[in-house]
Amino acid sequence: MGHGFMTSDFNRIDSFVFQKAVELLNADQIIEESTKRGHTFCIQKDSFSMDGVTVAFDRCEAFAKGYRLYFRCPACSERRQHLYIANHKNIFFPVCRVCLKLNYPSQNLSRWQGAVEATKKQLIKMGYDITGKDTDALMSCIPRRKKGQKKAVYEAQMRKLEALQLRQNKAWIRRVLQQLTFEEAVEYGLLWPDDLELLNE
Repeated sequence: MGHGFMTSDFNRIDSFVFQKAVELLNADQIIEESTKRGHTFCIQKDSFSMDGVTVAFDRCEAFAKGYRLYFRCPACSERRQHLYIANHKNIFFPVCRVCLKLNYPSQNLSRWQGAVEATKKQLIKMGYDITGKDTDALMSCIPRRKKGQKKAVYEAQMRKLEALQLRQNKAWIRRVLQQLTFEEAVEYGLLWPDDLELLNE
């Protein structure tokens, strides 16, 4: 586990963004760019440096065609898509999430909150407007198929959504049962009589 800091607390560098710049370079060409905060980036074909700290590139064959560009973390040498700008005694250098012991924001969510956020993300991906929708409504939303969308793609998205909605429902049941007995939860209208069966699915 990390020390309480999250990836969102640090500025992030994405290797896929660097790939666009690298593909435009000739073999011996170098791009030097000073950011507004005073950092100097030097981008070459096989590496880039930030304020004198060099980060090697690692090219991997892509699933479809071409390649994907990744970083090699200067601290652990592992392949990473993202590096985060650390500050040690006013010396800034890029390093990976693992070396910094950072958590993702989602890791600080409860099981219930994580399930809700995952459902929201899938609904938005499917073009559904979640504005004003409460958590109960999210568990039963059925987005319409987008115009021109292939049926197989829509059905795959719906299967994923249904799995997420089920996960959200189960997380809600567990959350309620941490505070009340099942009979009390049904009496107060927080659960349905058949909700207990969902936990065994």
